[in-house]
Amino acid sequence: GSGVPAGLRGARSPAGMETWSRRSAAFDCAPQPAACCPDWMAELPDALPLSRLSIPGTHDSLSLFGGRRLRCQSWGLEAQLAAGIRFLDVRCKLRRGELGIFHLCTFQRASLRGVLRRTLRFLRAHPGEAVLMRIKEELPGRSRARFAAQLRRCLLEEGQGCLWCREEVPTLGQVRGKIVVLEALARDVLGIPYERLSISDAWNVLSLQRKWARVRRHLEKAAGGDPGTMYLTFCSGNGLFTWPEEVARFVNPRCWQHLRRRGQPVRWGVLIMDFPGSGLLRLIVDSNGPRGNGRDTAAPRSPTVPAQRGHRDTGDTRDTGDTGDRRHRGDTGDTGDTGDTGDRGDRGDTGDTGDTGDTGDTGDTGDRRHGPAHWPSAGTLPPAPRRCPRSSVPGGHRRVSRSCRAAGSL
Repeated sequence: GSGVPAGLRGARSPAGMETWSRRSAAFDCAPQPAACCPDWMAELPDALPLSRLSIPGTHDSLSLFGGRRLRCQSWGLEAQLAAGIRFLDVRCKLRRGELGIFHLCTFQRASLRGVLRRTLRFLRAHPGEAVLMRIKEELPGRSRARFAAQLRRCLLEEGQGCLWCREEVPTLGQVRGKIVVLEALARDVLGIPYERLSISDAWNVLSLQRKWARVRRHLEKAAGGDPGTMYLTFCSGNGLFTWPEEVARFVNPRCWQHLRRRGQPVRWGVLIMDFPGSGLLRLIVDSNGPRGNGRDTAAPRSPTVPAQRGHRDTGDTRDTGDTGDRRHRGDTGDTGDTGDTGDRGDRGDTGDTGDTGDTGDTGDTGDRRHGPAHWPSAGTLPPAPRRCPRSSVPGGHRRVSRSCRAAGSL
């Protein structure tokens, strides 16, 4: 009688109320992570290709504002990196001549230049690490050429010598201290082409059980798949009757249990989450095998999976979830899935038509509510070094594709 489909009920039932706290091993919506692991990549061999790693990441990494329909993270950028996140999903729109960070129409009080500077600042403090960064135009319109030109200019000026932009998947030793760009423009390649990766992104969630089934299936594909292919599994989602936090409360504990049952080491690829808990991050990191002197503190308590009493998953044939990797057609387990051919952005939610808090400052000063003030001492970053110098080469006078193919970095 609630009007909510059975597949979405139960996360708030009495048996599942424990998980509606702010923090567990798998889910965390508190302002700061419970544990930090800022140097986990430094303890892995240089010869390991990135495609052989298990890497924790965040979906819509800078989406901190906009209410429950749009908010996907509670930790700021620096806190995410200190907690061990090594994949960032950055959504940009061209706004007043600069690339601002947006989730749909809501400005997230940050700019791409600021995100690049803050990420490179972290990498200078932790030179053994590497950060994968997917850069996507949010709600693309008619100004795609202008967006592409501004993106090229921004990467040239801010990422001087610190970006990996070759098309092949690098080894960890090749990209320590660098940002690995995952994206491609119409003409000039800016890093590893996103469409060449094996991606599961069933973002439009009509059934929580079906969403988890797709996540689990793609994780198993990654565990036994081609070691030269990068696998990206989005554990995140949104929908008409649910929102990112509710999906994360349901999927993250099941992901935690699934990884824990399989044991170590296993190659899971890149797991991209909303509101991840420190225990889940540590499980993903530990999937890479034994490490040396880890700096992460004890993980929080084990999660309780939200119960769904009386729930029967009858299979929602309207769910437009993903069909899996375009290059790997062998996964036919879900015949009721009509297929999502990639990440088209969270188009379904138009509730927030703009953020009036924007004062027009496109330089990113960071989110003061999510800064490093209360991190555990083991993961505290040193004072920020000087800002990365800009290149003197104007973006419009140099083709990115040539410099990428020649040098492999910007």
